[in-house]
Amino acid sequence: MTSLSDPQRQLIQLRRVPRRGSFCPSDRTTSTSGSMVGERGAAGSTPTYPVSPPPSNRGASLTRADRLNSFLQYVSVTGFFLNVPRFLNSFYATAASSRPSLALLSTIYLWGLKLAPVESFAVYEPVFLSRAIQNVASALGTTHPHKAKHALQAELLLSNYFFWTGRFLEGRYHCGAAASIAITLGSHRTRSSQLPNPNPHTTDPVEEGERINAFWSVFLNDRCWSVAMNVPSGMPDQKAPNARIDVPWPLDMTQYERVRVFSYRSYPRLRSDAPHQGLLTSDIRGFNTIDSFLSGPATATPAEDASLFAKICKGAMLMEKAFRLVSSLKPGKPDAHT
Repeated sequence: MTSLSDPQRQLIQLRRVPRRGSFCPSDRTTSTSGSMVGERGAAGSTPTYPVSPPPSNRGASLTRADRLNSFLQYVSVTGFFLNVPRFLNSFYATAASSRPSLALLSTIYLWGLKLAPVESFAVYEPVFLSRAIQNVASALGTTHPHKAKHALQAELLLSNYFFWTGRFLEGRYHCGAAASIAITLGSHRTRSSQLPNPNPHTTDPVEEGERINAFWSVFLNDRCWSVAMNVPSGMPDQKAPNARIDVPWPLDMTQYERVRVFSYRSYPRLRSDAPHQGLLTSDIRGFNTIDSFLSGPATATPAEDASLFAKICKGAMLMEKAFRLVSSLKPGKPDAHT
């Protein structure tokens, strides 16, 4: 079996999945946006990522590379919003400070074990779950340079794990924790046209795209599951300036990248010397994003129009609005909205 220690030798092609949010890994597909569907670049190109074959039945033997590989094959159903090539670079980094946080790795290994095609591995799942919960609980107290972003990603992965396994209260709890971290980080104000940028020194479009997609990944999860469970949203629309959603609509991760061609000489990397530039241009800003969408004519940018992730977030928002409206109506009472 070829392992991820030599990732350039195995490629799995990204394919479009017909539905988003299905917590059944019916398609092996990878995604770079954190969305729950596969996606294509703005020009219709199909990115590829290195993945090894599934692990064979080797009893209790399941290496970290095997668990990572299982996770990557189904990454699109987990709520992963980080850039996959950059994550792989950090996973294989030699410096400890450059590697992913323990909280993020433990939740990825939990998912990898869950998705492994060997049923006998299920006996180890409670141990991996306990470890993931413990590491996520202490994630913000570590000294990792990306502790907040990785804690947010870990909470979202753990939330989706609980939702997928039918443990809805625990899933809702971790979804709320992810929402709290996202708001605390100011991700709802990323690229606001009215308020200061919470990360003024961020000039890397992929890193900025991760922040934008982090917010909308949590928003999507929150809206869909608040409807499914008929509970209040953990990220309510606020009118106060500091709580208002000013982040622009998300793009698919390939649209943030400077180029959609990767170098496989060592591990996948974005080629900054290529002529193609990402679509997150300096004029893309956000202001009262949801209310502007609901109350005004469509003024989407070409990049936003090409983003499948943006369309799905808008659909989830409209679904939640419609659900709240219908739920507020009382039988036999005239509709105040007609």
